[in-house]
Amino acid sequence: MILLLLLQATTFFAQESEHNNDVQRLIIINESNEVLMEHNEDGWMTPALIRHQNQSVQEGLDSLANTYGLKIAPPSLRGLYTFEFTSREKTSINSHYKVAHVSGDLSVPADKLDAKWVSMAEAKRLMNLPSFKAIPSIRQMTGLIFDELDSY
Repeated sequence: MILLLLLQATTFFAQESEHNNDVQRLIIINESNEVLMEHNEDGWMTPALIRHQNQSVQEGLDSLANTYGLKIAPPSLRGLYTFEFTSREKTSINSHYKVAHVSGDLSVPADKLDAKWVSMAEAKRLMNLPSFKAIPSIRQMTGLIFDELDSY
């Protein structure tokens, strides 16, 4: 029984390490200049897509927005950075895209605890709650991008 569990765990981790580590974060701004925030098991953050499919950036971000019932304008890259972990073989490439909300009513995807439109100040507050479990640098990078969102 233990051998079977070890074999399954080894297979799982071998498959996981083959995956692309490209994470795309979507900063959706509505007509009231509010940003969409999602609440998942790690805390409050902007919606993210971990790319495992062969699709364009636009297709991936459109698909992500659609899970919230939203249609979006073409994306504008606002941040690109990498994470290197001692516990992983591959570097994680992270990008933030700013988009305008074009149409659709916000709905909460089944795999999320909540989603809502908030001011930038409230978004920063939510990301800095003590219950935030994700890597702190994700929160820090997103906060820096929020600060310079319209500068470039």
